[in-house]
Amino acid sequence: MVEALDRLARAGYLWAVIGWYGLAKVPQNLDEPLLSLMGLVSGHSLKQLAAALGIASFLVALYRRLPDPECRVRISPPAERT
Repeated sequence: MVEALDRLARAGYLWAVIGWYGLAKVPQNLDEPLLSLMGLVSGHSLKQLAAALGIASFLVALYRRLPDPECRVRISPPAERT
């Protein structure tokens, strides 16, 4: 588990996920003041947007993760049927 997190951290994606989570906490705590200031968008809406970007960062990290150099198992494409 630690090795998988290390491969994500080296690519910087783990820090992006943590950053979006931290950023999501700010509008969550300022929900009503942001609603009265902006009128249309509340802090809860901005929190949900930041959380969605955190999830998107995680999905990009999974897609682009660095290969495990110790892995000996290689997945080959399925054989063609005749």
